[in-house]
Amino acid sequence: MTGIIKECNVCGKPFTTNSIKTSTQIHSCVDCWGKHKQSALTKNLTDKMHRAVMSIETRLDRLEESQQVIPMLIGAEISTAMMDINGLAGLDIKGMIKTELEDAKADLLKYQNAQFKSFRLKIQGQIVTVNNKIVKLMREMQKND
Repeated sequence: MTGIIKECNVCGKPFTTNSIKTSTQIHSCVDCWGKHKQSALTKNLTDKMHRAVMSIETRLDRLEESQQVIPMLIGAEISTAMMDINGLAGLDIKGMIKTELEDAKADLLKYQNAQFKSFRLKIQGQIVTVNNKIVKLMREMQKND
């Protein structure tokens, strides 16, 4: 069966319908119909992805809200446990932690000072090298004059 030759409503080019029965239902050529169908599929897919992202964002917001109290609860539990340990053992946990932190700070400062001294010596060596090169270039310029 052959169809009717019609003019496409979208691009204006002539096309042939698949059959005489479908000639009243079809108003665009296969290319234009495919483009329209593709854009509709793209829109549907985009909408679906957008809904999925919004769902994930909503779930993440709910999760963040439920997790906000955890640091406070942990802090309270640690404080309670430290008070219990201090009371039972007679240990000064806070003082011990403070001492360890001060020791770590002192070690870090010692390391940083050593690194700084090494860096300073390296920079001084580089400055001497650059200075020597400048002097050498100046002497060469004086010879050329």
